[in-house]
Amino acid sequence: MIWWIVGGVAAALLVVMWFRTTGKEDRRTVSWWAGRNGYRYTAGTPELLAHLPGAPFDRGSSQELHDVLSGPIAGRPGLIVQFSWFRVGGGPDGLRSGICSAAVLELPAPVPELVVRKESGLGRDLLLESEEFNAAFRVDGAHDRFSYDVLNPRVMEWLLANQGFSLRLGGNTLAVWRDGPLDGAMRLGELRDFAATLFGMIPGFVHTAGYPATPSPRISEIDDLGPTPVGTLHLMQHLTHRGHEVERYEHPRKLWGITETAVSVKISVPTIWPVLMIAARRIASERGRQPRFDDGVTSGDPRFDAVYLCGTPRPDFALKVLTRDFTDLLLDRPATRSACVIFQSEPLTPEDDGVPETIKRGGIWVSAVGELRDQALADSITELACDLIEALPDDVLTYHVGAPVDVPPDGRWGNELPGYLVQPSHRV
Repeated sequence: MIWWIVGGVAAALLVVMWFRTTGKEDRRTVSWWAGRNGYRYTAGTPELLAHLPGAPFDRGSSQELHDVLSGPIAGRPGLIVQFSWFRVGGGPDGLRSGICSAAVLELPAPVPELVVRKESGLGRDLLLESEEFNAAFRVDGAHDRFSYDVLNPRVMEWLLANQGFSLRLGGNTLAVWRDGPLDGAMRLGELRDFAATLFGMIPGFVHTAGYPATPSPRISEIDDLGPTPVGTLHLMQHLTHRGHEVERYEHPRKLWGITETAVSVKISVPTIWPVLMIAARRIASERGRQPRFDDGVTSGDPRFDAVYLCGTPRPDFALKVLTRDFTDLLLDRPATRSACVIFQSEPLTPEDDGVPETIKRGGIWVSAVGELRDQALADSITELACDLIEALPDDVLTYHVGAPVDVPPDGRWGNELPGYLVQPSHRV
């Protein structure tokens, strides 16, 4: 009978398919949560797991990383990772797979190994004075005195109240994890907070008591974090400038067929805007026509139209934006000819703003090739974004994509009339 092989393969394929079908949007959501919470987002490398010995990273015969967030946990160097694992062997239980999310932080000094996980009823483990705790958890420790010192009554009570997590101390790291895929980026915050709280509850003397321990790689010394995927955010900064709440971030982007690292500055508005992209003709002509500018909107200012191209599915919005003050501002800044200005709206999930439902919010983005460590670049496009948002007339700031608009005389948008655009698009 090979039913167990077929079933095991199907289970493994489901894990792979789940990440392939949901991965792109989930990665974007996770990366934005990371940026807004002080973490750098990368995809990881196969070598990274070699720096993380023991549970849960020793599961299966192979693993695949999906998300890696690097940043502080309880003030210590830390990582938050999501990975899938696969095991191949003989018998009905030989082929298995699963998904795991873990938070790891660097300890002040090496400690013996201690693993606390859900009780399985298999084999012997360390017993503590709480029968309720012994029934709920399996405890495996390399040094009994260390295990008892860590699992004091206060820690046991707290673990009993949070039974969805497992933990491991060993070498230079503390790792906590939960099984199954994330059902929202906010779960990353719960994982981080669990690790931070647990670290704070562990008596400080265990790090200096001199228990026999084998050092392991320090989180602060791990370099194999991997690249940041296109469509996700690598690093974010928050600032208030000239009365505006500004988000500026570094991310890999693919624009006009070219993949490159860019810095973007965003200022949000309390309304929903359609997409309007403005870029110098030099950039668009050098890199192709995606998004399309060949049917773009003209401003009516020959000087501006000779230098810049505008693309949008809503020309009525573009004509409100492209006032003489706005176009003069761009023309007077030669540096803007290497940047893109984008008006659009984005969905905000509970991970973004803490509101239970998903909403949409408009904003203006200024994006240019470069990195956040280029302070002059970051500051210049921040100033430009503030100048542009302040140059917008009131009817743009109150414009809503769902409001009625005047249509051309023939009742539809078309290329027959100057300034109107035909562009099949899902963008709004």
